[in-house]
Amino acid sequence: MGKTKGMVGLLTLALLAGPLFLVEPAAAENECEGMRTFSGLIQGFKKKGKKAGFVLDNRQGDKVRFNKPEEVLILDQRTGGKKKAEVWKDIKNGWYASVCWKFTDDPRLAYKVMLKDKPAEDAVDQ
Repeated sequence: MGKTKGMVGLLTLALLAGPLFLVEPAAAENECEGMRTFSGLIQGFKKKGKKAGFVLDNRQGDKVRFNKPEEVLILDQRTGGKKKAEVWKDIKNGWYASVCWKFTDDPRLAYKVMLKDKPAEDAVDQ
């Protein structure tokens, strides 16, 4: 009888706590809902003109160029930044960013730029 109550209690706990573990991955996927994500260091940033955009280098051999669409959302999620980057012209080379883009775009357009702190492995390189 004691084992049965213990198993029922464990099963109940698993059923109640299970959805809590599923919330975190779903939140990360909704960050770029319906789009792909690419993260890396910003290089070759251009503020104006037809070639306004930048290259993201993920330090694993991939360098991807993103152009500026007419409307772009910029989120500054860095900690300890002196100035919050809220517009395209505030972005600087060497910052770490994640970009939301659509696979069907040619050239690739950066619909959402999320400026972030450098991951620990990139911070050691400097």
